[in-house]
Amino acid sequence: MISSEWHSLLTEFCSAWRDHDPARLEALWDTDYPNLVYIAEERRDPIIGWEAIRAYYRETLDLMSWMKVKIKPIQLSTVGEVSWLIGKGSWAGQNRTRSHVSGGYSRVCFLARRKNSDLRLIQYVEAPLNARYVRPLRLGKTRSEESVFPDESRS
Repeated sequence: MISSEWHSLLTEFCSAWRDHDPARLEALWDTDYPNLVYIAEERRDPIIGWEAIRAYYRETLDLMSWMKVKIKPIQLSTVGEVSWLIGKGSWAGQNRTRSHVSGGYSRVCFLARRKNSDLRLIQYVEAPLNARYVRPLRLGKTRSEESVFPDESRS
């Protein structure tokens, strides 16, 4: 069971991607924190700093006609004002420049700190599964385990 704060943050993260709403994604971040980092699986380099993260959301949503993101929490912990959550992630979307839908599976790590009474992101990392090293039966099982967070019926 995860805390109501993480439940709210993950629900908003997934919903904002689905609703194509960069302002809602941006609102999840602690923009006062000086060392924000977003590591997207499709980018060669980390996205560092608030302006770069903001630009990433806007560029990605401009490029995609639709996106669906799912997160299933695995583990979380809190130390002082900082909290982290590891989860199974999946995404699918339609790139405006391609005729096919693309998607993927990954492990994700959110790092957040308390700001006022809410958790706000200070780091996000995507670690995609490498099919070369994942046995085909296990990869199929992983795909079937993925579920939208927190309520599959909302997708």
